[in-house]
Parts: sequence; structure tokens; C-alpha cells
Amino acid sequence: MAATVILFVAANPKTTTRLALDEEVRGIELELRMSRFRDEFIVRSLWAARPLDLIRGLNEARPTIVHFAGHGGRSRGIIMPDDDHGQVEIATNALCQLFESFPHTTRMAVLNACFTQQQCEQVKDVIGCAIGMTAAIGDVAARRQTCAQRHRRSAQLPVAGRGRG
Repeated sequence: MAATVILFVAANPKTTTRLALDEEVRGIELELRMSRFRDEFIVRSLWAARPLDLIRGLNEARPTIVHFAGHGGRSRGIIMPDDDHGQVEIATNALCQLFESFPHTTRMAVLNACFTQQQCEQVKDVIGCAIGMTAAIGDVAARRQTCAQRHRRSAQLPVAGRGRG
């Protein structure tokens, strides 16, 4: 069986509060290394990811899991840097259309950013599974949440071995 690819997408625009995204991916990799299915996962990272980087990353890595780490906006969705040192919110319909372009690869999205639960409700209709946050969440709490999610799943079957319902 092919390894499950996790695409870690780190986006922290200069116009936003700095986040310890390196600590978040470190925690994910550590938990995976400690799991009994450690050889079943490959983590690929995109740093300072802009929207076009996300498209390229999905195309190149063909991930089963996309883990977005960064900021979310109350109104529209995840926030990414733009090419002019500002920021852009990725609308839910745009994110859904992007995932629809990869129907046989991406099966789970973790949007570890504030206010992403509503966005995840629509994303899960496209890919089957999405996890988001219902409110604002601090940097340390977000990393702990991610670590807890990975730890709970490390004792379960790998995502690639499950059918989509």
C-alpha cells in the first residue's frame, strides 16, 4: 500500500500575528514517528504558502490529507499571504472548487485556524472529512489540539486504508 501523504500548508501573512507553525509541524511529525503506522505517512511542507503554492502543492504531492496551519477570518475562510506582502482570504467556494479538482486524492482537510468550522462544513461535502475551529483559538492551544488529534488517530488505521462514505 502506498504511503499516506500529508501536505502541511503553513501560511502566516506578515499582516497577521506571528504563529509558531514550525512547532506545529514538529509536533505532527513527532506524533507520527511515535505511532505504530509511522512508515505509512509522508509529511510534505509548504512554507509561507500563497494560493498558487497551494494549487501547485496539491498537484505535485497528491496528498490524502491537507493540514492548513495559519489564520482564519470570521467572514470568509482561511487567510494566506498575497504576492504584495498583504493577505487574502480564501473563500469557501474557491477552496471547495480546488478540492473538487483532486477527487481521487485529497480525502481529509484539517483547517487549523480560527473560525474555520463553517468552511469545513462545505469542504467535507466535497472530500469526505474536514476538521476546523469554531472560534478564535490561541497559538499554543492550536498546537495542542493538533497534537491531540494526531495522537488519537495514531492508534487507528491509516486514512488511506479507509473507504469514503
